[in-house]
Amino acid sequence: MIKELNSIIMYSQDLEAAKRWYREVLGFELLYHVPHAFLSMRHPQMGRLDFHPTDDPANIGKGPLPNYAVDDVAAVKAWLEGNGVKVSDVQQVNDSPRHAWFWDHEGNVLGLEEN
Repeated sequence: MIKELNSIIMYSQDLEAAKRWYREVLGFELLYHVPHAFLSMRHPQMGRLDFHPTDDPANIGKGPLPNYAVDDVAAVKAWLEGNGVKVSDVQQVNDSPRHAWFWDHEGNVLGLEEN
C-alpha cells in the first residue's frame, strides 16, 4: 500500500525566499509552487524537499514531516481508517498531486501523496 518515502516537508515563513535559497545555495530545481500553499523542489542527489507556509515562527525548526508515496491515496486512506487511524480528507490544490494527512498514536502528522 505505502511504497516509499516520497518527500520531507518543512515549514517556511517565506516560500519565495526558500525557493531562491535552496536553488542558489544547494542546487535544487523547482517541481511546482502554489503561492501561499506549498513549494516542491528536487535535487538530483538529495531528492525531494517540500515546504508549507507558516505565519508562526514557533513552527520553524520543529522537525520535518515525512510524506509517503502511494499509487491510490483514496485506497490507502480507506485502509488506514480500517485500521483505526485518523486520516484527513483527500485534497488536491491546482495541479498538485492528490494528497492526505494521517496521524500516528502520539499525534505526529504524516503525509500521503499520489504519484
